[in-house]
Amino acid sequence: MIEEAKKKIKDEMEKSKDNFTKDIGNYLLQQIEINTKAAEKIVTGDKTIQGAIEKMTKIAEKRVVRKGNMAVVRMTPEEGFEIVAKYYGFEGVQTEIKVEEVIAPIVKEVPVTEAPKKEKAKFEVNIEDLLG
Repeated sequence: MIEEAKKKIKDEMEKSKDNFTKDIGNYLLQQIEINTKAAEKIVTGDKTIQGAIEKMTKIAEKRVVRKGNMAVVRMTPEEGFEIVAKYYGFEGVQTEIKVEEVIAPIVKEVPVTEAPKKEKAKFEVNIEDLLG
């Protein structure tokens, strides 16, 4: 069961060019080593790393903070890994993660612009034109 779970995770990691997928994959591999039930959840369920990222994205979108022209999402690596654990349904999880450097990604950083203000039309009348 453990080897099946490792293979499933490693296959997903190899197919992706995304470092974020690899970080989550490494986290899952660590969970498998300490928690055989985690391996069971990975193998028997239809959960994927991409699905975990989508779940994390939905939660992050609710945390958008607007600062000036930017929209920023803040999420610690621990919060991200907790979301992954809940997504997979892990009960006991490793709290100290061995990741060389994890930077919680900003889901979207989008300039926030206001709609251009419509100028009020100027109405000019020359009295001489009317009289004459």
